[in-house]
Amino acid sequence: MKKISTKGAQIHFRPDGIIHVHYDDELLDLETVKNVFFVTRENSPWDIAPIYITGGTFTNQEKEARKFSGSEDVMRHCSAIAFLSKAAGEKLLANFFIKFMKPSKPTKFFNTEEEAINWLKGFVVTDNK
Repeated sequence: MKKISTKGAQIHFRPDGIIHVHYDDELLDLETVKNVFFVTRENSPWDIAPIYITGGTFTNQEKEARKFSGSEDVMRHCSAIAFLSKAAGEKLLANFFIKFMKPSKPTKFFNTEEEAINWLKGFVVTDNK
């Protein structure tokens, strides 16, 4: 599994075709979220992939960062998005993203990694890149 650390997150390109983004335990600004996106795009072996998002207890995004995360520029590279929501901060981020950003791709949050990954496997894109 290829792993990259950058300001704001650790990015894992899993062998099953899923990209795992683990955001740092902080309030993420627009610059940081854009950096994570561009680093992911530059290193991804796929043009479109399901995204598995995890974070720390206090992970959240500023308003402009959330807007960018839900933009068509970002969404066109996602086939689906799963949030692992164990901590209050993760649930807050996931709920806000789903309810207010209304992502254009299937998006759900899960209480276990196994549930999230099993769901995302149904969105792995073949003939990709």
